[in-house]
Order: sequence, then structure tokens, then C-alpha cells
Amino acid sequence: MTLPRYFQLELGPKCITEFSLVGRLAQVDEINVTCSELRNEDQLRGFPHFPQVKLARFCCNQYSARALWHFLKTNGNTLNKLVVWNLESKEQISFGNIFCCCPNLKTLILEHSHLCGNDAPAVGIQQLRHFTWHFTPSDSDLIAFSSILWAPQLEELEIHGAKFDFSDNSTIIPLIVNRDILRKLKKFSMLKPREDYLESDDDSGDENYEELKTRTSEFTRRRLNSSRNNSPAYKRHCILPL
Repeated sequence: MTLPRYFQLELGPKCITEFSLVGRLAQVDEINVTCSELRNEDQLRGFPHFPQVKLARFCCNQYSARALWHFLKTNGNTLNKLVVWNLESKEQISFGNIFCCCPNLKTLILEHSHLCGNDAPAVGIQQLRHFTWHFTPSDSDLIAFSSILWAPQLEELEIHGAKFDFSDNSTIIPLIVNRDILRKLKKFSMLKPREDYLESDDDSGDENYEELKTRTSEFTRRRLNSSRNNSPAYKRHCILPL
């Protein structure tokens, strides 16, 4: 029997044995996986290989991200874009885990997801152009993302959340000012809930937030103005924090 050519695959398994049913669909180049109803995920031992997959959207459940981890180890090398929802910090997945599996990733979007380490490897982020990380206001974990700023091709950076880790601001801000990083940044957005900002008891946190936001915004403005002056056809795409 000749199998039809598949381009997009939708998976919403309720049992881990269902993954084996799609193992022969080698032509998949886009996959959407929802594990919200997956049972016994902790017993999963692997994920089917899709040698042509370029785009993956993965919704984890609140108990485990084993399916995501196995998917990345098996298919991450060909991915250009990855979107992840509901990844819990207890799963101990870090930037390093993602980018070591996905060295060709150009876009990474994290929605209501937690990572356990700010350790994006230089060799793994060489292709990254777009990075988005959205936390909900109730999320208590600190957002630590400075290792992403070293991506040499990064053009769009969007970080929205309630609490940020500014522990390395003293190192990062001079690098931004001196144009050692973020050289190609075109779009920048860094926001936190206004009520959290106004009611925060951590004055140093607010100061660090404002400093990093302001410095990056100023740098982005200058770079875009320079590009616009050198090229009349250049279109400005810059979203600056409120």
C-alpha cells in the first residue's frame, strides 16, 4: 500500500501506544502535538522520526513533558520553528536542552512555559532570529533569558512576564551599549503587568527592569535609524516597551 504524502500532522494522543501509529508518515514537515489528555506519559520511551519536519507546535500537559523531550531528541535537528505551551519548570528542561537538540532553530516561542536554566549554548543559537517568551501574571518563576541575547542573527525579541532575573545586568548592558550583542535587532518588546510593576516591593528589580528596557530600546532605535538613513526603502518594525 502506498501511503499518501503528508505535510501537516495533528496529534492529540490519549495513550502512548498511539505514537507508533504515525511512525510511517515520513513526509511530515509540520506537526502539532497536544498532550493535555495523554496518560502514562512518564512511560514513553521514544518518538517517531519525521526526517523532513521543519515546524512543531507542542502543548505539554501539567504532569510531564517527556513527549516533548523525546520529540526534540529525535526530530530537533531539522526544526526551523518551535512553539511550546505549558512546559512546567519541574520538568528540568533548559535553553541548553532545546538548542542542543535544535541547532537550526530560527524561531522559538514559549507560551506559559518555564525553563530551568539560562544556558543557551553559543553553537546552538547561531540561526536564531525570533524569540518570544510570554508568562502569565500569576507565574512566580523568574524569567532568565540573557543567554539568548548572544544569538548573532537575532532580529526580534519579545519578553512579557511578571518577574525577571537581572542578576547579570552589569555584564549585559555594556555589551548592548557597545554593540557587542543584538547587532541585528529590529523589533524589541519587554513588558510586565502594570499592577505588578506598581506594587512591587523590590525597588532594585524595578530599576534593573527600566535600565535593561531603556538601553535595549535606545540601541534598537539608533540601529534602525541608521539603517533607514542608509536605505530609503527600509521599513521600520520596532515595538518599544510602554
